[in-house]
Formats: sequence, C-alpha cells, structure tokens
Amino acid sequence: MSSIVQAGVFRQVGALTFGYSLLASSEAFGQLTATQNSIVLSIFLGRIFKSILHGHAEKFEFNKTKIKRISTYNWTLPGIRIFHTKENYPPFIVFFSFRIAHLEAALRRLGYTVEG
Repeated sequence: MSSIVQAGVFRQVGALTFGYSLLASSEAFGQLTATQNSIVLSIFLGRIFKSILHGHAEKFEFNKTKIKRISTYNWTLPGIRIFHTKENYPPFIVFFSFRIAHLEAALRRLGYTVEG
C-alpha cells in the first residue's frame, strides 16, 4: 500500500461503501487515487462485484470543485466520507482504510481539508 505522495499522486487500496445510507449500500474493494485536482475511487471488479453496482460506474470521479467536504467516518474500519455535488452518484460514499493516518495526511498535503 502506498503511503506517500509521489509526483503529486497518492494511491491507497481499501474498501468502498456506496449507496443511499449505510444500511442501504453496496460494498467492494477498491483504490483511492488523489491529486491536487481530483479524487477517484476505483472499484476492483470481479464477477461477484459486478452484480452490486446496480447501474453505478466502476469508479467514482470527483473533481475538487464537486467535493463539498471530506470527513472521517468510523464503522468497522476507519475511513473518509466524501460529501459531493454529483447528482448521478449515490449520496453516501465512504472509503475505508487500514492506514487512515497516512490517507488523511496525504489528502491534506494535496490541499484537501479532512474534518473530524
């Protein structure tokens, strides 16, 4: 797992939860890729995970201008929740990380504010 920003890009493998709430969501493994201008959450697809997408894209791309805020989120694992203004994406999107301190530090170095 990457824990440093190299050439302005940070990548980390973790888990994604996305849907309309924690109780009405889908889960998958994926990767977060962050730059100063965007955050992309890519879903690792296998036969099992294709069925959970329910019409959603295989990745969620957020231009920095579409991110309202990022906050820490604790469930079974620590993570970050991305509050956004993309109408075609589910409102509840969380990236869970085994190395949350590295994720938060990298996002801050790239110019994002992580609340919580």
